[in-house]
Amino acid sequence: MNNPVLETLSTGMPVFYESTFDLSESNARHLVRQGYDIIRANTEHKPLNFAELEKFCKCVRRYSSEGRRTIVMVETPFRGISSEIVEANSWVVDHLLNCGAESIILCQAISKAAITSFVKSCTLGFHQFEDLTHGYRGFGSQIVSSDALEISVEEYLTYGNPCSFDGGGIWLGIKLENRYCVENADELHSVPGISFSEWGPGDMGQSLGIADAHDPPYPSAMLEIQHKIMDSALAQHKTFLNQCDETDYIKWVDRGVRIFKPSTKE
Repeated sequence: MNNPVLETLSTGMPVFYESTFDLSESNARHLVRQGYDIIRANTEHKPLNFAELEKFCKCVRRYSSEGRRTIVMVETPFRGISSEIVEANSWVVDHLLNCGAESIILCQAISKAAITSFVKSCTLGFHQFEDLTHGYRGFGSQIVSSDALEISVEEYLTYGNPCSFDGGGIWLGIKLENRYCVENADELHSVPGISFSEWGPGDMGQSLGIADAHDPPYPSAMLEIQHKIMDSALAQHKTFLNQCDETDYIKWVDRGVRIFKPSTKE
């Protein structure tokens, strides 16, 4: 099995996603039929319900089985502040992936050590890293995850690793959404296993003392940060994610952005 998002990006074409709190079957059907490449389940803020998420992932897969396949992206409900925080919550990552998610984002990623632990949390236990440690996902994950994705266990043993590893299909990203991560963005983007990044304007604004700066137009200080993070990502061959509307889509494509969330504003 191949990750269809990676196949599209490999051609230089962009991909599009929509975020949702609604993990019902009817919403899965609706969003798949809208033609999105990715459905982003908001698991950062909504209370976690793994059974609900697993059912949602299966519905997305079922409704997209004819024609192009849509994948489910999820977010960590914990922060990438330190390796200790990530490692203490690695079981959450395992369960998110066991539900059938094929992409996961580490929120508030401000520590290289935390990002490294995140990649290991998304990696099956037999994979060995350069520091001679192994992935954190234990034996049995491949059984549950393969069932959720409706593929063989043998196939998942390859597919169930980060896509930057040989044959892997799990697409890993980081959110640089705090002013403390800006100056070391190059270091954060350098972690092997990370394939894309985004900036989080809402949290970024709050870290600058602005209560609500989620939507544009952004103050000049935030625009400067956005471009610094994007330039860092693209310089290290990471795909960048950004919100846009029909008035600025071409501008962002020309800048190198390839993951888009269409604006909900009129």
